[in-house]
Amino acid sequence: MACYGYQDFLNSLKRPPDKRTQEELQIVYSYLHGIEALSSLRKASLQALCKSVRYEQHNGNNILYCRGELSTCWYVLLSGCVFIDGSMFLPRSSFGKRSVEGGRRVSECIILESSEMIAVSLFNMYVCVYEACVKLDLCFYPWLITNSAPYTQTNYVTFYHFL
Repeated sequence: MACYGYQDFLNSLKRPPDKRTQEELQIVYSYLHGIEALSSLRKASLQALCKSVRYEQHNGNNILYCRGELSTCWYVLLSGCVFIDGSMFLPRSSFGKRSVEGGRRVSECIILESSEMIAVSLFNMYVCVYEACVKLDLCFYPWLITNSAPYTQTNYVTFYHFL
């Protein structure tokens, strides 16, 4: 396996997900593989996720999200720091995961200094896990796969909650 530098990773991550080459996907995979928040994913799921994660950069002294907003993604901090509910998050920390509060944010996130982060779309994560399970024939819930709407967000979310 080739050894990639951090700048290679950032350049690959900054490219729009649907425009990444196979080499760029491998570079993103090699970095994400070492992140604790993603360590529970199987190889196929993580490889699929590499096709949808995106790079975000935010200036300091701003609010990333507010309490009560719909949670559509969560983050892995690459640089900088953020403050959430009395705790400071530093690089390689994950934050903003969906709560049990009906998918709404339970607190606000304040960006303390200029920060770079990976945004992981919750819907795309569900899709990646679902597709990887189907590809590997690990789907034990065939009633969730319907011919009428196999790729709806509802089916993926329902499937994910059974995992």
